[in-house]
Amino acid sequence: MWTALKNRLIEAMERKIETYTDTERAHQTAKLATARSQSNPWLAFKMLRAQLGSTTYRDTIREAVRPADVAMAPASYRSLWKMRIRGLINLNIDRLATKAFVETTSANPLEFTGRNGTSLGQLLKETRPFILNLHGHADDASSWIFTKD
Repeated sequence: MWTALKNRLIEAMERKIETYTDTERAHQTAKLATARSQSNPWLAFKMLRAQLGSTTYRDTIREAVRPADVAMAPASYRSLWKMRIRGLINLNIDRLATKAFVETTSANPLEFTGRNGTSLGQLLKETRPFILNLHGHADDASSWIFTKD
């Protein structure tokens, strides 16, 4: 998914570059080539965010994960929750793990993001299962963790 998401951001930047003057287009194309060739996704996403601007960056990512809003939760997530696991560390921002929990238990889990985190003590005292959305969730761009900073 990360490579596909990077490619979506690159495509958005290519469309944006088409609107620039010739001089600016050459400069931005060179910057895009650097971001495209960056093998470290943390740095590539940082470069693309800076080049696209916050609004286009956010909207492009949200559009990429929008199909998950209406998708069924994967059976594997529902199977995990049926096993009554204590919690789940989710690396995706689509919140399908949360959707599966609600479908399976008709309750709400203790849910938090990698940016706001929680303490181990809180998890040990809490009786509800937890979901740590390590990279954030699509609904809140301020919770996203895609870049080195």
